Amino acid sequence: YKQKRKANILITQRNEQLGQLVKEKEWLVKEVHHRVKNNLQMVISLLNSQSAYLDDDAAVLAITDSQRRMHAMSLIHHRLYQSENVSVIDMRAYIDELINYLKDIYDTGAGIRFELGIQQVNLDVSQAVPVGLILNEVITNSIKYAFVNKSNGLIRVSLQAPDSHHLNLTVSDNGMGLPKSFDVFASKSLGMSLITGLVSQLEGTVEFRNEAGLKMTMIFPYEKNVMDMKTKTVA
Repeated sequence: YKQKRKANILITQRNEQLGQLVKEKEWLVKEVHHRVKNNLQMVISLLNSQSAYLDDDAAVLAITDSQRRMHAMSLIHHRLYQSENVSVIDMRAYIDELINYLKDIYDTGAGIRFELGIQQVNLDVSQAVPVGLILNEVITNSIKYAFVNKSNGLIRVSLQAPDSHHLNLTVSDNGMGLPKSFDVFASKSLGMSLITGLVSQLEGTVEFRNEAGLKMTMIFPYEKNVMDMKTKTVA
């Protein structure tokens, strides 16, 4: 009986030690996300200060685009720092926050409406960051170019899991669409290069087509069971 009691005490002590180590690890991970977010915000501020001294419109635009991209990443690290779960991102909440940010900086007002169809999906940082950057590029492109001389703009954003192994991300607008002769993948713009590179990083596929406006459809691998396990482990 004494040996069993002693063994139980040792097991309890070991579990307490492991629990403390887990808490310390989570705190360290949160601190990393916090510092990354702060560093990104500092770079954004420095770029903003630098742009005040530039007379070249193209250079100012390049800096503004860079600030947008960094803010899209900063939002992810900010959410991870605030969340109880430091392993995954709630994409519904993140996408909503990203769109509100873009609506604010481009002052879309009542001229452009957004319709969201975001399934409750959790992604880890390795997927959430490229997805966020892709959304940033495509939505910004629609806001800036799709609705020239047109009111009642509509942008639809959808993230759905057709099965437990893939996610389907679509962004569509009711704007002008692309010229018939325009080849998206032949474009040498930085935005398009980023999108194709990030889709490749996600091991996904992407398609752009005119459909009462422009529609982007991206499909990429997603292991629902793995993400659910990460969520439950922390919870």
